[in-house]
Amino acid sequence: MNNDNFDTAYNNGSDIPYIISRIFEFLIENGSEDFWKCLKYPEYDCLSRPNLTMSEKRDLIYTNGKNINEYNVYLNAPLIAVEEEKAKTLLKSYILRVKPIDRMDFVVSVNFEIITHTSLSNIEKGVDMVSRVDFIESELVRMLNQRDFFFGRVQFNHRLSTDSDSYLAYNNSNNYFGRVLCFAILNVRHDEDIECGD
Repeated sequence: MNNDNFDTAYNNGSDIPYIISRIFEFLIENGSEDFWKCLKYPEYDCLSRPNLTMSEKRDLIYTNGKNINEYNVYLNAPLIAVEEEKAKTLLKSYILRVKPIDRMDFVVSVNFEIITHTSLSNIEKGVDMVSRVDFIESELVRMLNQRDFFFGRVQFNHRLSTDSDSYLAYNNSNNYFGRVLCFAILNVRHDEDIECGD
């Protein structure tokens, strides 16, 4: 692969801007309905609410404009003003770090920040009460771990990257808290028709 700067083959990182959007395209089209219900519906019995249409799922995701605080899902890490009096659940996804392995391969660390209002912290799952944040996290791991995308395989794998982890996070707020879940992706780009000379 020629990266427009060298005659030899290098990974030019051209996949990086598309990683998050491709993951969410998969989640919209093939993801768990319960995952989306936890993001949209604030009620304790959110899992018994109607499934979201594709359009409703897309409408949860911020694209552009001034009303950034009106959404639930962000495909980046904006500094948004969390409204203390408005109870909702948020999900931010963004690239935390890119670490080169060699000239062809690098590891991309992708974060998912799951944030919810304390009044929404629990949901009903069957006969059990479970944490909304923990449930969303488990759904993300179940849906994405070892999923192979065109840019590489998404892994919850500490050996691949020490960034790959999950931990409790507070949102600098009295009413919001959550977790940060980090996946690692080995971004490998090998073009068969290019010789890789040094």
